[in-house]
Amino acid sequence: MEKDSILKISGKKIHEKDISEIKKFLENKYEISYGDYSPRELRKAISEHSPFFIQDHFIIGYEDKHFISDKKERIEIGRMVKAVIIEDETEGFSEDEDVNHPDPACDKRDMFIIIGRDGWEGEKNNLLNVQSIFGNLKVGDLFLPPHSVIVNFLPQTDELKKKKIVSMLSGDNINIYSQENFIDNIMHEIGHVFWRDCLKPDEQARFKEYFKFLRVSGIFEYEWERSAPEEFFCTVYKWYLKSLLLNKSFRNILEYEEPEGLRMLEEIFDRLRRDKIAAATWALSGKELFDYLNPKLDITTGKRIVKKGTFDSIRDLSIPEQVQAENMERYERGRRMIRFGKAVVPVLNNKIDWQEMEEMRKARMTKYVKKIPKAGGGWRYIYEEDVKKKSKNNIDNLLLFNSAKKNNTPTNNNIEDNFKKAEQYIKNHIDNFENKKEKLLKNLKDIDILINKGNPVIRTDLQSLENILKDKKIKNQWETNTSKAMLNTQARAEWEQTIINGTDNKELKNNKYFDISSEHKPIYGYISKNKKTYIEDRLNNYGDIKIVLRNNIKDRSTFTLGNSSLEQGAFVKNGISKILDSDTDFRKNKIGNNVAMASIIVEEDFDFIEMQIFGGVNIDDIESISFPSNISQKKIKEIKEKYNLNIVLKTEE
Repeated sequence: MEKDSILKISGKKIHEKDISEIKKFLENKYEISYGDYSPRELRKAISEHSPFFIQDHFIIGYEDKHFISDKKERIEIGRMVKAVIIEDETEGFSEDEDVNHPDPACDKRDMFIIIGRDGWEGEKNNLLNVQSIFGNLKVGDLFLPPHSVIVNFLPQTDELKKKKIVSMLSGDNINIYSQENFIDNIMHEIGHVFWRDCLKPDEQARFKEYFKFLRVSGIFEYEWERSAPEEFFCTVYKWYLKSLLLNKSFRNILEYEEPEGLRMLEEIFDRLRRDKIAAATWALSGKELFDYLNPKLDITTGKRIVKKGTFDSIRDLSIPEQVQAENMERYERGRRMIRFGKAVVPVLNNKIDWQEMEEMRKARMTKYVKKIPKAGGGWRYIYEEDVKKKSKNNIDNLLLFNSAKKNNTPTNNNIEDNFKKAEQYIKNHIDNFENKKEKLLKNLKDIDILINKGNPVIRTDLQSLENILKDKKIKNQWETNTSKAMLNTQARAEWEQTIINGTDNKELKNNKYFDISSEHKPIYGYISKNKKTYIEDRLNNYGDIKIVLRNNIKDRSTFTLGNSSLEQGAFVKNGISKILDSDTDFRKNKIGNNVAMASIIVEEDFDFIEMQIFGGVNIDDIESISFPSNISQKKIKEIKEKYNLNIVLKTEE
């Protein structure tokens, strides 16, 4: 922020107001960030010329370990405080300017709007309007999705007119079919991209819950704008964009007609601002944390080298969600276990739980009684307390080469005993157990219900699908020597051996894993909840085509809560309780991990039930194939005829 702008704010003396009133006063005119911040985050803001308000003070500088207010006061901040950070005037615009960046030539960011196909011949004025309104928007503007979108202007066919479709989002393409209100419709479709790419599951859930009690208001111009929670969100988002890009007065209409929708939207912007600051702070301090957790060894003294004062500077460092997602190892005792180099640390509320980390360290100080070489290198240590706690592993996995046989199906007579063990574990390890007991145990039992009701699905892409149809079978990684995840035969052998060791299949158990023929090794899929969820989008990495298998495939499959690479143990259909009686590995408490994962899968849709299919999958095992909307009906028909399929082929809505 420029010096004269800071002086202008200071002259208003708004820093004498309550901190929440300061936020309300500033947010209409300035791009702000509001929340709890550590001293390091506040120093970062000042270094980027972003002054901030705390109670009774307007901070504009920092020197000699003190913050400097506009009144030249020297203020020491040694803990988290609530603050309003002024990042800039709203989107870089002054109060009297139209919505254009002050100097677009200096902004090297990518354009947000890309004009694609132009099917509106002779309507150049319309395109000029688009350029004048959206032309200076850049990728990175806080109120926009995180990437560019392509806007296509296409003729409206008779079929589209009949269905009253005036615009449509297809991937990252916004297709505009009607010239009527087309600027509004572009904004509405941008809202769909924002909903898809920027909102967290809990934020979407809040809009869904509010939608149940939605009242009629003046912001709805069309019936379909209040037909679903996502459409409602996009309508609120559209009016917000209109207030920024067309006329500020649109905001007071939105404030009056839909104050709760506006409040929820602005809470999302506040969260995105905090994420932005956390990411910037991480860029500066992430290496310090990594070096602290992986200190260098001084070979002359045999001691680890840690820079003095490092812990104080990284103790309250927020770890961005993306960093956690990319480095997450597992869940343990209700915490994400995140890997930084050789260190795996517990993270709670986006920060390292140092107290839990110390307890884990103390628990490992007892002398180990055995060490086992790991396939990926290094050693797995078995400690005295693990030996004492260890009980017989009686996970029942049904591995068959052909179809399931009833006489081989395990019985689960001790289900209630196992749930009692889970109850005792939770009671010992989870705070406020009595308040959570019923819900946590219900989540575990709900896993069996999900497996029975859900569809067994394998993800693939178009090229791989054609190979499958050509071969009339699905091949596993061992047969194709390719993978959309991790192609590491040593590691995968260790994971799959862990599953097999808990079975009664002597033919597999009595052989070294690499001696077992490739076609007898598992094929991976997952259980779909038959609805659109966050995890369904994440699984697009494996392909956006869904091969839905017949339900009887579950009878010769095993299941894990989350990715089986976590080695959390597997179970068969209707056998989730058996996992509670599995061995406890000192690094991964399987019971605790599975209790946590069950809650995440059932309540949050934030992870999935992985499925390991044994005995192969051929074309007769396929119930249907679901294609994404970007694959044409012509191509689907071509595939059906080429391979003479009797399988249901459909396009996802």
